[in-house]
Amino acid sequence: MAKRIVKGILRYQRCLALMISFILVFGSTAQAGAAVGKVGGSAESASTINILLIGNSYTKYNNMPGMLRKICTSKGQKVKVTSVAKSMASLSDFASRSTSLGKKVRRLLKAQKWDYVVLQERHYYPLTDISEMLKSVRALQSYIEAAGAKTALYMTWAPEKGHSDYQKYKKLVSSRTEYQKKITRAYEYVADKTDAIVIPVGLAFENAQKQSKSLSLIAKDKSHPTKCGSYLAACTIYAALFDQSPVGASTAGVKKNSAKQLQQISWKVCKRYIGEASGISQFY
Repeated sequence: MAKRIVKGILRYQRCLALMISFILVFGSTAQAGAAVGKVGGSAESASTINILLIGNSYTKYNNMPGMLRKICTSKGQKVKVTSVAKSMASLSDFASRSTSLGKKVRRLLKAQKWDYVVLQERHYYPLTDISEMLKSVRALQSYIEAAGAKTALYMTWAPEKGHSDYQKYKKLVSSRTEYQKKITRAYEYVADKTDAIVIPVGLAFENAQKQSKSLSLIAKDKSHPTKCGSYLAACTIYAALFDQSPVGASTAGVKKNSAKQLQQISWKVCKRYIGEASGISQFY
């Protein structure tokens, strides 16, 4: 399963890189100018990567979309980052034709061409509602593909020990490690069924907390990200989508030493997860 996901990621990234290279090299010719006009109007818009983030508080906390924008810009990557996020929302809220969130997402997807649409599900759905998660991704995917974009799944992290989930879902999980395994496998399952990219944010959290006890990634509620946690998510999204190291990128307001650690961890995790070797087996 993981190998199929990896092949899809690498194939899409190679095609995207070739397209951008073609535009940069031939953008000054009349023929290329005509091709750019069909896409959206100018050489600049054609070389800008359009990213739409859809999710809940795990996406919007600490202005994570803004952090991603700063990281990309500081690394020389032109991007337009747009987000539609609401606390406690699930992907079914965005997939519905009748909700205000669903209508807004459809308007955005129909309004322009996109390169990536990143979907983030409620953190406990991988335990309780995998079928609903898959159904929602499939419902959104027809609109995503019509907008010329690739679907990417923002894998979340397991809550810290002491969170109410461990009592509420005690028949399903008994430890944080087990919780993360189930999250990881659920995202991989949905990605395999939909040919989507998996962005291993949850694995980056897990590895960061094993590597350094000084990094505070999760807030006192044992669930939501701190500023460092949101920055790690942004670094991981950048590394996964562009196959580029975020090392040396903007710190986006995070302390320099912490930012450097998080940049290195996100890149290491992505290289291991989306590299030549298979995915989850390297972590468990």
